[in-house]
Amino acid sequence: VSSPSYLIDNVYPDEDGDALVKGVTVHHIDLWRLPDGKARQILDLAHIFSECVSLVEWPQRLAPDDVPTQRLEVYLQIVSEMEAAALSADAGGRPRADADSRDRDHSDADADAEADADAGADADADCDEEGDGEDEPRVVKIVPIGPGWAERVQRIR
Repeated sequence: VSSPSYLIDNVYPDEDGDALVKGVTVHHIDLWRLPDGKARQILDLAHIFSECVSLVEWPQRLAPDDVPTQRLEVYLQIVSEMEAAALSADAGGRPRADADSRDRDHSDADADAEADADAGADADADCDEEGDGEDEPRVVKIVPIGPGWAERVQRIR
């Protein structure tokens, strides 16, 4: 799925009925170019967040009232080869217990989101200078918000 930087919202309908949830539409939204809170004026967020799968880049630019109360936050971070090796040390590829992968409450997730957003801007600048970062190892942190997502993530673990 390519980033919709200039288009704001790339829409992928399930025209062939091949999705796990038949007929679901995926919205990949990039809010980087929009002022905070502007998304509501140009996107039908109520529909997108209630009826579709949505992938939102720069979600901190949503107005607080537009942020879904039930959501799965996914954070990607480029790491060094050494960090990647340490995180995938066990056979299942899961982070070690002493790695920074502990479950956190919602307020910690919000603080992390702000830090990640600031770091993301720096990482983007680094990628421009050193290459696109496409081949660099990454760590994924998944933070379930709300009981529905917490239960789903717990079943996966």
